[in-house]
Amino acid sequence: MNVDKPDNLPCEWIETRHAASWEICMRLKELGVSCEREPYQPLKIQPHSPLAVAQAWSVFRQFTHPRSELASWLDHCWSYPASQACLPLER
Repeated sequence: MNVDKPDNLPCEWIETRHAASWEICMRLKELGVSCEREPYQPLKIQPHSPLAVAQAWSVFRQFTHPRSELASWLDHCWSYPASQACLPLER
């Protein structure tokens, strides 16, 4: 299976409203993720790969979580052996 362009990934638009949607859209475009933002309209994202979905999730986390929580999560990830997956901390 090609992780960048899997055959069975639906390429539907995801719409969301967020105060920082312009900044989110600019960052996603820098990462190569398809997105659109029109004035007074929701941010529209069209992830074409699992990587794009993960990048969108990560960018949204940057804008929706306090920096201290993100730093704590990163410290948590570094404390695990490389063979284990890093999951978000429980709240």
